[in-house]
Amino acid sequence: MTCPRYVVADHASFWVVDSAAVDDNAHAGHVLREAAAAVERFRAEGKTVLLHCVRAESRTPTVAALYGARVAGISPVQALAAVQRTLPDARPNAVFMGMLRR
Repeated sequence: MTCPRYVVADHASFWVVDSAAVDDNAHAGHVLREAAAAVERFRAEGKTVLLHCVRAESRTPTVAALYGARVAGISPVQALAAVQRTLPDARPNAVFMGMLRR
């Protein structure tokens, strides 16, 4: 059995602290929107995209909601509700929720 090989071009990392303190993430909104745009680009190329963070409670559902909103033409909060049907423990922190509401 062989292990799948990953090409650097098929991997993207976005670093965001999962914190409700505004000062902990100077550019959280920008980074999360860039992550969602990367998901959109990879999906447009026909690639499967795996999102992950430590517990899939805050960062992952936030990026998924931003991506879902972009492709479905709905609000990020509506997209988050769809994400929560799959990830029922998804609870973006207050900073991320504020960004989704804007």
